[in-house]
Amino acid sequence: YLNGYTASAPVTTFSVAKSWVSALVGRAVKNGHINSVQDPVTRYCPTLADQGFDSVSIRNLLNMRSGISFSENYRNPFSTVARFYYGRQLDAYLQDITVERPVGDTFIYQSGNTQLLARVLRQATDTTLTGYLTEQLWRPMGMQHKATWSTDQPDGTAKAFCCLNARARDFARLGRLYLDEGIWEGDTLLNRSWIRR
Repeated sequence: YLNGYTASAPVTTFSVAKSWVSALVGRAVKNGHINSVQDPVTRYCPTLADQGFDSVSIRNLLNMRSGISFSENYRNPFSTVARFYYGRQLDAYLQDITVERPVGDTFIYQSGNTQLLARVLRQATDTTLTGYLTEQLWRPMGMQHKATWSTDQPDGTAKAFCCLNARARDFARLGRLYLDEGIWEGDTLLNRSWIRR
């Protein structure tokens, strides 16, 4: 541990949170809350239909090949990612995202994909992102400390694309879960095919 951090010091993941969201999608598929990653986003979030999301699958979001309009420019205070990070209405901001490029063609790293995945998870599981994390991974993996997920406002929407706050040793357990092909102390939390994909 460096710079004053200890085993009990909380750390913000920033974009490592995206890996946790992906794992939660894997859990939702395993649990039958999401039928398939080939499902269109609009199956779970029909309000996105007007923005061209009928042709975007959950897999497109996972692979960041959705073709969405989203500026990931960290030097521009008016970029979409700055609005998502500092703004207070994440759900409303999602309604401003449209599909502007051919879906599935080009990989472009965009945090909006992960925030959209979080909305799909909320709709599919009928629970909050933090609630699903606690129920499906945090408790089953016996994490040593509680975690928090930064939100756009008190009791608001979790910033799924960043900002999961926990201790380093608990974060390392996700790596162990993937190294063990989704098995945690004898229990299959994620399908092996999900881990390999």
